[in-house]
Amino acid sequence: MASANDRLDAFTTEEARTSLPAVLSWSYEVLPGDVASALRLLGLHPGQHWDAAAAEVVLDADAGETRRLLRALVAGHLLEHRVDGRHEFHDLVRDYARSLADRRRPAAMRRLAGHYLSLHTLHGFALAEARLAGDPFGEQQALTDVAAICARLGRYDEAVERLTACLEVPGSRTATARALTTLGTVYAQMGRYPDAAHHLREAVELAREVGDTLNEGRAYGNLGFVHEHLGELDAARGSYQRGLDIAERIGDNAAVAITLHNLGDVYRALGRYEEAREHLDRSLIVSRAAGHREAEGYALVYLGLVHQHLGDPVTGREYEEQALEIAAATGIRPLETLAHNGLGDNARATGDRAAALAHYLRARDVAQLTSEQHEEARALDGIAATYEDAGETEKARPYRHRARALYDAMGTSG
Repeated sequence: MASANDRLDAFTTEEARTSLPAVLSWSYEVLPGDVASALRLLGLHPGQHWDAAAAEVVLDADAGETRRLLRALVAGHLLEHRVDGRHEFHDLVRDYARSLADRRRPAAMRRLAGHYLSLHTLHGFALAEARLAGDPFGEQQALTDVAAICARLGRYDEAVERLTACLEVPGSRTATARALTTLGTVYAQMGRYPDAAHHLREAVELAREVGDTLNEGRAYGNLGFVHEHLGELDAARGSYQRGLDIAERIGDNAAVAITLHNLGDVYRALGRYEEAREHLDRSLIVSRAAGHREAEGYALVYLGLVHQHLGDPVTGREYEEQALEIAAATGIRPLETLAHNGLGDNARATGDRAAALAHYLRARDVAQLTSEQHEEARALDGIAATYEDAGETEKARPYRHRARALYDAMGTSG
């Protein structure tokens, strides 16, 4: 049950009465047209469950029409209505819904992205109310929440501004520790590794002092990311392992999935590809079981690189393309950058220079938008290498120089 298709295939048999996809198709085919359309669209939602407001946006319907469609799907046993008022599909029903093509998918996803962006506004209201009420803890929480949304969308400068303001609020030490972790993580994404390491070490110490084991583990994980990008692979492995130990001890499955794929990437960088694949496969299992689409995407993108090194570029490309699909569905721009760089590496390795350039150029453009210096430098190196493969060294030279300047600014060797 490693993927949506695998899950459906596992329940497919030659006997129609016992084949789950066949049974689901019978239920689908008797639905009225508008209800069948709602099933297809709602299956696109990247989350495990969602509220009525998100459903309205995906369906492009008003509240009354949305309630009618949701009730029809619940009555047909194709959708579950939770006690908290939210709705969710069973995994297999969601997989079936996603397997049904719908030309309105791009528009639905754009509407959903806009809906969640309007949340950068709701948190702003919460911040204003907290300040008006003289609630420092509420102010810290609102600032950190806004920053987290900004970072997820690659708007790192805004995230830094919010988190810096959060650290100046004399509120909860626990909230301060979490803000330090988030700020360190944002600096790491921006390639500001000394700043990242400083804030993450402070986060580890403060989280330990206040007994916030969850945040301590996550700070260790992000500190490992900094060490990794500085080329300090043994230190990276040590930090990731501390984070993994804590996550497993407290049952933080999201952190387990994330730390496993980070460890897998370290083993890849060390050339220990079988160990890398083992950790990444485990990450994929945990992230899918937890419905953690972001962790799933990163496990896939790193698996793509590993399979390329193992001499299996076809499987590697499939993993990268799956990661890119998740990036498009969730709006996670850093994952998009990684996937394009991975696909560029794959295309270059198989001799498709035109595709390689297209992917590297896209990775460079997105990385510039999100201030991800490391991935921008990687894309520029890829562009240069592709031109050099074709004997066009003059075209390659400015890209090499720009990449070198970025690596020097980050204090890394590339």
